[in-house]
Amino acid sequence: MDTLSISSELLLRIDSMVLSGMIDNAEASDLRRLVMNSRMSIAANLFQNTHKKDSELLVELRHFSSKSKK
Repeated sequence: MDTLSISSELLLRIDSMVLSGMIDNAEASDLRRLVMNSRMSIAANLFQNTHKKDSELLVELRHFSSKSKK
């Protein structure tokens, strides 16, 4: 799977999390920005997590987000 495919899947999963009420639009916007701005590194770090449930993936995305803000 290439980085563009992984990034696209992550963006769709983020949208799904908004629709299901797991996250609000503001957090989704931040996570989308994270995915788009760091395609290579997030794809490499989260590739093996794309099969996880949304709740598990959200934990990983939040962890990656907090690391990127430091």
